Amino acid sequence: MKRNPEKARAGMQRWRAAHPAEHRAQGRARYARHTDRLKAQIAAYHRAHPDIVRAKREKHRALRKGAIGFFTAEEWQQLVIEYDHACNYCGVIGPLEQDHRVPLARGGTNWIENILPACRRCNARKPC
Repeated sequence: MKRNPEKARAGMQRWRAAHPAEHRAQGRARYARHTDRLKAQIAAYHRAHPDIVRAKREKHRALRKGAIGFFTAEEWQQLVIEYDHACNYCGVIGPLEQDHRVPLARGGTNWIENILPACRRCNARKPC
């Protein structure tokens, strides 16, 4: 493995593809053995990368609603910069949420073109 890591990695990928049930069982067993340590690592990642976590959560929400499209954390950051870190509706500078111009419930997409930055107050009080 040390002499040829690419070959070893390819072999491991082939094994995982051929034995998905065993791979899942190994992952569950590892998580059971190291639950506290892994939970701490996951929590630290979430604290260090809130924008990535937020983008992932929005993507999953859109998929549950059946909406097409997705946007990355980098696209979201660029959009926030374009709006000078201010809410699209009231102009308050502070923590922003993704607001869909055409709501997902009304058939809107989850592409970045359908997203606006909004503060929590404005995003929660607009009509559905």
